[in-house]
Amino acid sequence: MDVPEGVQLVGFADDLALLAVGETSDTLEEVVNPTLDAIDGWMGAHGLQLARHKTEAIMLTKKKLRYLGLHLDSHLSFSGHFTTVSGKASQAALAIGRLMPNLGGPSQSKRTLLMSVVNSRLLYACPTWAERACKYAICRNLMIRAQRIAALRVTRAYRTVSAKAALFQAGNPLGDLLALERKRVRSKLDDPDRGDSKDEIRRAERDILLAAWSNRWSRGVRGAWTRTILPDLIRWMKRCPKDLTFHVTQALTGHGCFRYYLHRMKRAPDAACLYCQHPEDTAEHTIFDCAHWDPLRLPVKMFVGNRNITPGDVQDLLCGPSDVPFIENDRLRAASQRATQSFYDMVDNILSCKEHDERIAEAERRANAVAAAPTD
Repeated sequence: MDVPEGVQLVGFADDLALLAVGETSDTLEEVVNPTLDAIDGWMGAHGLQLARHKTEAIMLTKKKLRYLGLHLDSHLSFSGHFTTVSGKASQAALAIGRLMPNLGGPSQSKRTLLMSVVNSRLLYACPTWAERACKYAICRNLMIRAQRIAALRVTRAYRTVSAKAALFQAGNPLGDLLALERKRVRSKLDDPDRGDSKDEIRRAERDILLAAWSNRWSRGVRGAWTRTILPDLIRWMKRCPKDLTFHVTQALTGHGCFRYYLHRMKRAPDAACLYCQHPEDTAEHTIFDCAHWDPLRLPVKMFVGNRNITPGDVQDLLCGPSDVPFIENDRLRAASQRATQSFYDMVDNILSCKEHDERIAEAERRANAVAAAPTD
């Protein structure tokens, strides 16, 4: 139906919103009241009845309001909306996450359901707010904060792992990129003159999302070790392993049973390696350099030409060769899976032994501290 200039009708299911803009209340009354009469008349002519007792007028000035699950403010910054929904999403992630311990528990495919719960709460009605809200750092940060809680559980990571590294390993794009992707898809699907199919539109928009995410990943500051060994985000998203273990996640993040990390967390007296006394027992030193673990590296060396393993080999071991379309080749796919499993076994064996030795060393330190304590 025709409406006056400055008035817009927005319908959703059985709910109708009449939006009008005016400098004064008198101006609003002049355009809104005739429109309401026209709506009432149209509904009566079509056998419908307006629920007058459910109808209300809301002046959007400096106040905030909630409409169909969206929290609106006069500047349409949506900061209040994200403060509310990110809090609820975080609470849901924490509640479900208690059922998912880092050791044991559900597989990663089942853990990914937790991520979908968080995303569904954060991205509700995102075509409406994505373009405007994603310009504000506070909105982007609130989304990532809630996503991080879920991503840590999905990947079995330590709670000190950064949001960007956890989301990368979980294969879950950043919230603002997801929101903008869904807005673009919605806009193209609503275009009556579109020539591409729904699947083609989704694939094209996902490529745009991955390119934007890859650009942020390469320029990021946090997650430096993860970015060093897994620099290619697009390749990781297309060929990443389906189930990260607790120990493999430690190796990929650098947060785990490494004396350098434990010393930073005040859980070890120094950062030196227990086995070779290297001054910094980092993830790189443990997995690739320490001579104590050479026998456990032998099976993996077979997949890199019988040479020493380097951080640059990790992406090939976990994602397969970059220059071979092995997905359609059963033999190459099987070889890639064996390489991945060999790396998993090596990391699990090394870190299991380290954890055992660290417990013994910690017990000895405590015993020595008790023996050295003065007595009355």
